[in-house]
Amino acid sequence: MTLDGQIVRMRFRNCRMGFLDIRLYGHENGCSCCAKITVVVKADVLPSGTIDSYKKGRLRLGDVIRVGGELGLADTATGWIDNGLLEARLLATAEAIVLSRFSGRGFNPELPVQKHSESLLEHQEPTDNPNTADIHRMCKYWINSNGKCPLALFCKFIHPPIETIPTLRIEWLAIRHSARLEASTADWVDPIPMLLKSPHSMRGKVFAEWILNTFSGSGTLDRIADIAGGAGILAMGLREAGVSGSLTVVDSRPLRIGASLKRWMKRAKKHRVPDASSSGKAQDISTLDSEALARSTLPFSYVQTYFSVNSIPKEVSEATFLVGMHPDQATGAIVDVAFQMNLPFAVVPCCVFKDDFKDRKLQNGKPVATTIDLVEWIKEKDPGRIQTEFLNFQGKNLVVFRK
Repeated sequence: MTLDGQIVRMRFRNCRMGFLDIRLYGHENGCSCCAKITVVVKADVLPSGTIDSYKKGRLRLGDVIRVGGELGLADTATGWIDNGLLEARLLATAEAIVLSRFSGRGFNPELPVQKHSESLLEHQEPTDNPNTADIHRMCKYWINSNGKCPLALFCKFIHPPIETIPTLRIEWLAIRHSARLEASTADWVDPIPMLLKSPHSMRGKVFAEWILNTFSGSGTLDRIADIAGGAGILAMGLREAGVSGSLTVVDSRPLRIGASLKRWMKRAKKHRVPDASSSGKAQDISTLDSEALARSTLPFSYVQTYFSVNSIPKEVSEATFLVGMHPDQATGAIVDVAFQMNLPFAVVPCCVFKDDFKDRKLQNGKPVATTIDLVEWIKEKDPGRIQTEFLNFQGKNLVVFRK
């Protein structure tokens, strides 16, 4: 069976299994039992390589797609419901075809299809005095919308009194944050619990101080190239930590005037900025627009270019140290260029992008699929010299370095 519909919700359990909820366009496709259907995506069922057509990045919320597969309709007792309508499931057996892209600014995902049961149809009475044990059973829509729930009487979760929501939400968010931290580092072997570390927002400052303590001396930090440095958070952290050498941020995107740069701009208002076009004369920064002001007060130079082993900017070729804080696809290139130029380096890997680097394999033949795999893949390039160390911030905090 082939169905056309708009993607209204996406979720993947892992790289080999996921679910798409699509809202059907009428009933001309032969499905007269429902308005929405859940497409089950399994790599074991799909032809080789076609699961990539269902991944985020290839498909987006709001896109209209065509999917083919085997339709399964459960009976009423154990079926799936969507606002009271019986739901079916489609096991995808062919790649997804995009019929049209969603062109709006943002698509608001619909609620997931809920399992039909007697308890779901019963109204959950509010708890007058909810306690910590009840927080795990509270409705996230009720908590986050100040007392609104799309499922209304069908919701099986707790709806606490509206006046208690502000206090409960603080505790609810803390518990959720803790759970996400633990889940994101489930394969991590950091001996210090994540909740005892500095917030993720402090990663630039923490990494900069570690670099200064680990690599100071011998001219290593004279000319630093921060690859995939984005808005320069790490570079500003290095300057604040006391690094006096030149700093160059390389990134494929235009320089973004973010909160960190705005703080530098605010501090710059107390000073007069040298104007290179007027032979060193001072220029009143009040005459500069935000872009010019940011660039005039930056503690680093910015190079917008795509970084790879075959595309090394002049500023990087003159560097004495390569560094990357969560550099995404550039992680491997940083290490390879450091080996090519015989330079010390330090990278904190995060995302693996295994679909973009399918040729990466460990010495035992295992594909590089997790951040730990990526760390091991880097270490295997020079087992005797490449080291690792956990940093004091939450999230992916394992630095891989060579002196």
